[in-house]
Amino acid sequence: ATSAGVAASTAVLFAPVWTLTLAILWASLTLILTTGLKIAALVAHLRHGTPPRSVVLTRQGERFRMPRVSVLVPLLHEKEIAGQLIARLNRLTYPKSLLNIVLVLEAGDDTTRATLARTDLPDWMSVIEVPSHGDLMTKPRALNYALDFCKGSIVGVWDAEDWPEADQIERVVTRFNGAPENVACLQGVLDYYNPRANWISRCFAIEYATWWRVMLPGVARLGLVLPLGGTTLFFRRDILEKLGGWDAHNVTEDADLGLRLARHGYVTELVPTTTFEEANCRPWRWVRQRSRWLKGFLVTYCVHMRDPVRLLRDLGLKRFIGV
Repeated sequence: ATSAGVAASTAVLFAPVWTLTLAILWASLTLILTTGLKIAALVAHLRHGTPPRSVVLTRQGERFRMPRVSVLVPLLHEKEIAGQLIARLNRLTYPKSLLNIVLVLEAGDDTTRATLARTDLPDWMSVIEVPSHGDLMTKPRALNYALDFCKGSIVGVWDAEDWPEADQIERVVTRFNGAPENVACLQGVLDYYNPRANWISRCFAIEYATWWRVMLPGVARLGLVLPLGGTTLFFRRDILEKLGGWDAHNVTEDADLGLRLARHGYVTELVPTTTFEEANCRPWRWVRQRSRWLKGFLVTYCVHMRDPVRLLRDLGLKRFIGV
């Protein structure tokens, strides 16, 4: 990164016109490619429509044995979220005897620990405390540690403020039961429960609606690599463990994992169920969130592009261009 910064500074100093020209050309090229991808995704989505939302816990006319499902919920500096989270998850209609909610908190997070201490947790919820490890305190590291304490054959991820639809787990287990073995991950749809809070939240709601309900279904129809969101993800546990879980050093561990799944020949599908979350309504929180996303996307791209030939071989030409 330092070498790249020095090279860029040198180019700007000694050849400012050429540097600016190349930068504009590169920006124009990427804008054209991105716009082309969005148009292709829109056309693919409109041609195929939206899948049905019916849920029946049967396969080929016969009922199947419902699996145990574990869901990881990372917590950090939460003052009041615990009671609200329990109330929201109590609405889930999946049998609680087969549901294992794992609340994950960091060892030094006294705020969340105090919140949980004064909260009565149901027996289908457990708390896992991630031990300290130097300065590395990331969500993916916490998920990797807590994975060993999950009891289910299907492992999901929700955020602390998430509000999943009541029948979400049924939809997930039904699809996994009928899907081919190479379908390793199901991604739900994200939406906001506070879209009218202010102008920023309304913009977020529009963006999420186009991304989750148009772009991603179109990308899936085109057969490209499906980028994952950070929540409402459900995995076959054996495949997740085979891939080594999440990258503890990547701040967008979801994007990296989605690409690794594709490179190993696994498929990610969208499942028609929605989880509602809280939109960032304040400018500085919005800047911090977007900066983290962009940083993580750049890290993911650079990591997988260290050997472009191998990436091309793993994905094939069409999906390589998509990435």
